Formats: sequence, structure tokens, C-alpha cells
Amino acid sequence: MDRWARWLVTHPRTVLVLAACATLVLARDARQVRFESSLASVLPKGDPAVAYYEETRKHFGSDDVAVIGVRVSS
Repeated sequence: MDRWARWLVTHPRTVLVLAACATLVLARDARQVRFESSLASVLPKGDPAVAYYEETRKHFGSDDVAVIGVRVSS
């Protein structure tokens, strides 16, 4: 392990070039990554809970959710 660490320290330009090459290779494929933030895309089709969710969303106009908690101490 010391030998590997010593090599990294004594060859900084090589390490930077290798890191840049790896970054470019990985960045090429990263352009195809897409994020699906919609909950509807992961819900099962035909589930009654999904139908209820759709009705609720139509009623309120959005699927943004807020949770409010109230704590009562006596």
C-alpha cells in the first residue's frame, strides 16, 4: 500500500491525466442518465390505491405533498 501511495505522490501529472481520462469516459455515458421524479411512473397499473391517488390529484390539482405534525404535551 505504501508503494502505491508513494507512486501516486511522485507522479502527480500521470494521476491527473488518468483521472481526466476516466472522467471523460464516464461523462460520455452520464449524458444519457435521466431522472424521473414523477410518482406516477413507479406506481403499479390497475391498483385501486393508484386510482384513489389519481382522483385525489385531480381534486387538489397537484401531487405535491406536505405533512404537518402537531404535538400536544399535557
